Amino acid sequence: MPSVFEFELAMMIIMFLFKRYPDAAKFRRMLLQFSEDLDILFSDAAATGECAYTPSSGVMPDVDDNVEEFHTP
Repeated sequence: MPSVFEFELAMMIIMFLFKRYPDAAKFRRMLLQFSEDLDILFSDAAATGECAYTPSSGVMPDVDDNVEEFHTP
């Protein structure tokens, strides 16, 4: 169960996004279309090597904002 802080943070983010993108509010309670197809398509997808990032690792990825190179494995 989320803590009060996590809930309040989530609500602040949602309110920020609705203020910035007011047309997005209409999608708030809509079901995701083609969710089964998306699950099939992306269920085995994973980033490896230097492109990998796991939030539970506790380490933020090293990002260089000046690099304009695109890497496609």
